[in-house]
Amino acid sequence: METPSLPDADSSIPPSPPPAKRVSMRVIAEELGVTKTTVSLALRNHKSISEATRDRVLKLAKDLNYRPDPAISAIAAQRWSCKSPERHRVIAFLCHHHPISKSQQAEYLPAARKRAEEYGYKLEPFYVDEYPTPESITRVLYNRGIRGLLVPAIHNPESKRAIELDWSKFTAVCCGVGRIRPPLHTATNDIFSATRLVWETVAQAGFKRIGAALFCHDPIADDDWERIGASSASVKLLGLTESQNIPIHTGEVFDEDSLMSWYNKYKPEVVIGFNHSTGETLERCGLRIPEDVEFVSLISPQDSKWSGLKRHVDDVASASVDILNNELRENQWGIPSVPHVTLIQPDWNLGSTFRGTPPMGASCRKPIKNVTGISIATTAVSA
Repeated sequence: METPSLPDADSSIPPSPPPAKRVSMRVIAEELGVTKTTVSLALRNHKSISEATRDRVLKLAKDLNYRPDPAISAIAAQRWSCKSPERHRVIAFLCHHHPISKSQQAEYLPAARKRAEEYGYKLEPFYVDEYPTPESITRVLYNRGIRGLLVPAIHNPESKRAIELDWSKFTAVCCGVGRIRPPLHTATNDIFSATRLVWETVAQAGFKRIGAALFCHDPIADDDWERIGASSASVKLLGLTESQNIPIHTGEVFDEDSLMSWYNKYKPEVVIGFNHSTGETLERCGLRIPEDVEFVSLISPQDSKWSGLKRHVDDVASASVDILNNELRENQWGIPSVPHVTLIQPDWNLGSTFRGTPPMGASCRKPIKNVTGISIATTAVSA
């Protein structure tokens, strides 16, 4: 009995070409008449190589379709980690107030230090308020041989000198976003998506008269745009026509009188607050939460009574060190041509100030409809 033959492969699909022979640094070096070390340093953008030589190496590498060998790169990274001079193994954590324990930046320090130690670095606070000018800060850091800088969120505009360093002398990454920041790679919480999630959660619970007490900094901070922008878009896209009659409260931060004047005028069913302090103000002025008004905070302390979002401060700190470590290994200096922002998703703190259903797990997506019938896909974070 004949064994049936297998069907022929689709002849219209061309066979995969054999893998191309990997171009090595030695080939580039021989072509240009330089050493392999010169090629290696040029590919890593090392300052010891002239711009003309670096450009020649990079052009030929591109023409020859050079690609680094991942296995060799991993070995080199390990060797770099073990043999780098101690003075280059220090990362400065730029603190804007002494002592750091009195600053909001202190919350990032433990996790950042822990992750830095995992990479073999020593992370040390550096107090910029002890120096009168950006030039003096730059000079001291540079003379100490410190190359890596972690720039935590700057909440005080008076600390502006901390963003006016000569960045070309350093490899730096921002840890969180405050009121001002230099144009560096950044890891921070995803405020826009988090704000959107709060609006979607409250709308799904059936509330119509939703008021957002978001306040606004002077000068305007990056996250002001994100909170207010996400709130304005949510009101429109979720079809919350009644909430359109409740303007977003953007008064001065923590101005109790303006907050209560806004609340008494519009009487929302739910208040979405800038943070839990907004809820504390409402209670202090005689309101019972959630009996008189339900409350959701955009920044809730973990495991507190305040329903809403809790930030992943430790993850932001760790991610910023991850980015910095990669930049140091890739020998990147100064301000990047295209700053990247890594966004960390928040979690939901259940609390007791909001009686609606909390958002679903992060892997779930559920379409909801606004009054115009437009389907909107909602993404929720872990409860």
